[in-house]
Amino acid sequence: MKKILFWLSLIILYVQLAQAQVAEISFLEKGKEWVYEGSPTSGITFHNHYFLSGDTIIDGQRWMRLFSEKKNVYYGNIVEEKSYEGALIEDGSKIWFVHNQCTDRVLLYDFSLKSGDQVRIPNFDDIREQMIVTVTNVYKVMIGEKELKVQQFSCDYPTKDYGGLWVEGVGGLLMLVPLSSSNGFGLCPLQYVTVEGEKMDIARALCEQRRNNMMRYEPMLSKGHHWRYLHHHFEDGNDEQGTKETVFDLDYFIDGDTLLDGKQWKKMYCETNGSRSYTGAWLEENAKVYKVAKGDDVEKAETMFEFDLLPYEYSHQYGSDQAFFSYVDTIDVGGKLYLRHNFLSCLMRDRWYYVEGIGGMEGLYPFPLDLPTCICDYSEFVGVYDAEGKCIFTSQDFQKEKYTADIEDVEKEVTQKTAKQIDNAIYNLQGRRVANSSEFQGSNNLPKGVYIQNGKKFVVK
Repeated sequence: MKKILFWLSLIILYVQLAQAQVAEISFLEKGKEWVYEGSPTSGITFHNHYFLSGDTIIDGQRWMRLFSEKKNVYYGNIVEEKSYEGALIEDGSKIWFVHNQCTDRVLLYDFSLKSGDQVRIPNFDDIREQMIVTVTNVYKVMIGEKELKVQQFSCDYPTKDYGGLWVEGVGGLLMLVPLSSSNGFGLCPLQYVTVEGEKMDIARALCEQRRNNMMRYEPMLSKGHHWRYLHHHFEDGNDEQGTKETVFDLDYFIDGDTLLDGKQWKKMYCETNGSRSYTGAWLEENAKVYKVAKGDDVEKAETMFEFDLLPYEYSHQYGSDQAFFSYVDTIDVGGKLYLRHNFLSCLMRDRWYYVEGIGGMEGLYPFPLDLPTCICDYSEFVGVYDAEGKCIFTSQDFQKEKYTADIEDVEKEVTQKTAKQIDNAIYNLQGRRVANSSEFQGSNNLPKGVYIQNGKKFVVK
């Protein structure tokens, strides 16, 4: 009898835990709030607060009411708005939405979709009647003790390479209602979600998980690098010569520190024709790089590089276009592997790149600068040099073909092998065994590079 009671108690406990787990990842919970905020470009700042309050009856079903409070800044003009967004209902793994200005319900999320599944979104906006969404990857993320499903998807609009992330129980990483006919694509990254006062920082957890699955972060400002440019100077000559062009080197480098607002920034100098001048201060922390121009205070600091963006999150503006982060791959330059961050534009469909430890396609600038169409001065980025004056990365290297033994592909292959038989052997990125566990007595016995053991990467420097 005691054994029967023991097993019954275990079964009851299991059911209670299972029910609690379902409740933890429920999308619609009373008191739930979403905070989206960000600055997609200079002069524009969004702060959008969504929350559930009360319910309503639609077609005999009880829906939860979604409200928003928005405070957005457009080039100094503050626009505040409080509104009823519409109604939401949770049907198993599907979340449906009815906007406040229409009666048709729209499929907002379907957390049962697997990789390769497609969804058609009707009445997307005034330009496109429908959009096709394809799930490209499904994985898990841990938020405290909760394990949530993440769906990465791509769209056929506005470009075929655009997309986003959906998180089970959370929603979209760029906007809570990303696929309704009136909202379109959001520019705001999700900052956090709160449930009864408990904050869940989804974006940070996803960034940390992705970073842990990549090579160690390569700092950009602490390696003694020099960023070289060729500067073209034009001036009027005499009648016979016409316009005269002079080309000379610009060499940017870090030398010394300065204390700004309680933090230690690095001092950037430029040297040309034997003359050296201070240009401003730079700071690198948490995979971000900031710049303060000479004479400015910290309040005017500019974010130059963000190496921790989530897929499809917007970055700096380039001209009249917007660039968004797409994915990370690896390139081999001079026998060394670099992590390259790929960006796409919505309008021009151009590709741009950041490289960890190096910078952007214009060196110290994230994206290429427009060359003048008239006869006037301009600079062109040449490459990055080490402290001894050796060129380690040229401007052309940004567009190299990705490394054939891509880290993610090899990791997956080796993981599949070790899943069948875990032997602690060490593999290189080509999937070849380079050492048995008995031969590996420390990282000093292996050449510099990235290796995989039991499906996990490690770096030997």
